[in-house]
Parts: sequence; C-alpha cells; structure tokens
Amino acid sequence: MTNLTKFSTVLVGAGALLGILAAPVVGHADTKDSTVTASVSQDPHHGSLSLKQVPNFTFQSHIVNDGKAAGTASQNLTVDDETDSASGWNLSAKLNTFSADKTDAMFKLTGSYIGLLPTLAGDNSKVGAAPVVRNDAPTIISGANTATNIASAESASQHKGTNGTSDGIGEGIGQWNIAFNPTLYATLPMISATYSSTITWTLTSGPTSDVAATPTK
Repeated sequence: MTNLTKFSTVLVGAGALLGILAAPVVGHADTKDSTVTASVSQDPHHGSLSLKQVPNFTFQSHIVNDGKAAGTASQNLTVDDETDSASGWNLSAKLNTFSADKTDAMFKLTGSYIGLLPTLAGDNSKVGAAPVVRNDAPTIISGANTATNIASAESASQHKGTNGTSDGIGEGIGQWNIAFNPTLYATLPMISATYSSTITWTLTSGPTSDVAATPTK
C-alpha cells in the first residue's frame, strides 16, 4: 500500500505538472514606434550648372610641314555644378571652320582637326565621384556638323558601385578643372599666314535634371 500510495502521489503530481505546462501563458506586451529623421542640407552655394571658363588654343608659329603643329592652352576649362541635383552633365566641343588672313583658295584648311588630350587637373571638388574625362585622344574636326563628347558625369541614379548596382553617388558635383594638350593636324601651305577658328563648348545637364545649363561658350 505504501508503494501504491507513493506511486499514486507521483502520478497525481505528474498530472498537475502537465496541466501547468499545458496551460497558456498570459503576459503583458507593449509596442511603440520611434521616429527616424535624416536630413541632407543644401549647399550654401546652391546655384546653376555652368562653364566658368574655357581655354584659347595657340599653335606654334613656325610649322614644319609634316601635317601637325603642337599647341598650348591658355587656361583650364572649368565646369561648375552647383545645382545640388546630382543629375549629371555632358561636355562637348565643336570646331568651326578655319579661316585665313588671306583670301586665296590655297589657304583653306580642308580636313583639319585638333586632338585635345583632356585630363582632370588639380584643385577639384571632392563631392561625390569624379566625372569621366575621355582618355582615348578625342578629336574635333573643323567644320563638322556634330559635336564631340569630351567629358561626362553620371547622375546619382546612373552611377554604379563595385557590386554593379546603383549606389546613389552622383558624379561631377561641384567644380572640376579639365586641362588640354592640343595638337593641330592640317596640311598647311608653306606661305606665311595666320589661321583662326572658334571652338563651341556645350555643357548640358543630365537626363533627370530640371536645371538648364548656362549657354555655350
């Protein structure tokens, strides 16, 4: 009987324990939301997309008739993107027809062109990523109907990170200087004359920008 009593006690105790374990647990829960705010301040110099300056090119006065003449640039070309839009931009150049200070037909420079060799110069803004300057020796052809792309900056939506996905970093934000090492390619008559032309530089905003670029120079 003693053993049975103990056995019964154990069974009763186990049944009570199982009942406790099976009973639902009722507790108190509370949730609240906190606010997260991230603010991007506008640059105090917020403004337009513009060409601050463009270079003049001068070629050597004593030209050997080998079809090319080395030149120098008076200054760097400076692009200034103060739009705070990270929309990117494109820079192109168009060489207009050369004219001589003499009227004879032999002084017409047909088929002439200029190799530019653009590079990013020092003292550039470090906001975002650098623009892409062409390193394949772009040329501008005298009298061409279309302009030649010189440099470009991707928008924040276009720029890709190392994993190949958009990283939201725009190119060419702020002020960027582009240097040139120009060479004139032309067949020049071996008679003293001065030839001149103009280069039309055009800066356009990126595809998502609603800010118009400064007129060409």
